[in-house]
Amino acid sequence: MTFLKVATLIKTHGLKGDFKIKIFTNLLERRFKKKQQLIILDSQGKILKSLTIEDFSFLKADLGIISFHEINDFETALTFIGQDLMIPKNLSDLKDDEVFYQDLIGLKVFYEENEIGTIIAVDEILNNSHLRVKLLNSKEILIPYQAPFIIKTDLEHQSISVTNLTGFFS
Repeated sequence: MTFLKVATLIKTHGLKGDFKIKIFTNLLERRFKKKQQLIILDSQGKILKSLTIEDFSFLKADLGIISFHEINDFETALTFIGQDLMIPKNLSDLKDDEVFYQDLIGLKVFYEENEIGTIIAVDEILNNSHLRVKLLNSKEILIPYQAPFIIKTDLEHQSISVTNLTGFFS
């Protein structure tokens, strides 16, 4: 079974075992609903701990606060800092026009049929997804992952075609 990283536990929040998390998905209402199971894997990729969401609140950009039924105190929470929260990767969970952020990372980016760089991250900025692209000249740009900028995402050929980038390279 393969897994999808949806968040990382970055620090504790309060004294009751809550966490501040860095979010790696834009499907917040599906990924962080109450009673949803999230998984922590060990270094060999085996399930170390299964956690049940008790509460979740979105803060801003790519941050949130989350609590779990299984973690009720600060000391226990400290032992989980830095762990990634995973879900089973199930493609049927996606609609036809959706992709997993992690599947975009590493794709070659083409503009006017010329390769211009590689996607190195997907950032959420003001509730919009942006592709962080490392250009062939080593500079980085952000491209909104939406129309009219994206022509085609081709996971099979590991590429994405973009347009309307006038002014992005200056």
